[in-house]
Amino acid sequence: QGVILYFNGTDWVALSPGTAGHFLKTNGAAANPAWAAASAGGGGAAWTLAGSRNLGTSPVSDVLFWDLTGLTGATDILLVVRAVTMDISGTLFFRVSVDGGSTFLAASGDYVALSTTGVETNETRVIPYNSSATAARTGWAMIRGCDIAAPKSVTNIFGAGIIPTTSAINAVRVLAGAAGVDTTGGNAYVLWR
Repeated sequence: QGVILYFNGTDWVALSPGTAGHFLKTNGAAANPAWAAASAGGGGAAWTLAGSRNLGTSPVSDVLFWDLTGLTGATDILLVVRAVTMDISGTLFFRVSVDGGSTFLAASGDYVALSTTGVETNETRVIPYNSSATAARTGWAMIRGCDIAAPKSVTNIFGAGIIPTTSAINAVRVLAGAAGVDTTGGNAYVLWR
């Protein structure tokens, strides 16, 4: 069970089952396939939960932040929010840090939203959903390439963007998007790989 047949250029050869959790790796046109361990980082790595928060019992606001530090070495960071409600109309958003959480990027242009036609709009944050309301909202935003010396790509439920910094991102701050806005329900999760 689990044996795979492949042609080695001359004969059909049986590749015995590999170690549990390994994947079948091609080694190019002139080489045979082999089992390999998944590497840390990159698109194939497993996600690790950095933190989760019940936003009803532990609300966030424009002054009550939820900071997640210790993300040094993260390749990708994912924020997922589910059924988030607010006491007054507002959005939940996040900012990133390149200095372990001492400061967070917050100036216009630290984040750039991209339209489907390629038009750039300077922003001060990343938003996981495109609505300002009190009713429950669900969404997500992912930053890719957090550990490379180049601008980072951002995708979310309604579009894409970039974070122009070339420094590694190593912390995230989650907060509400307007003065006096508090979360009253829902959950937030930050994952990294």
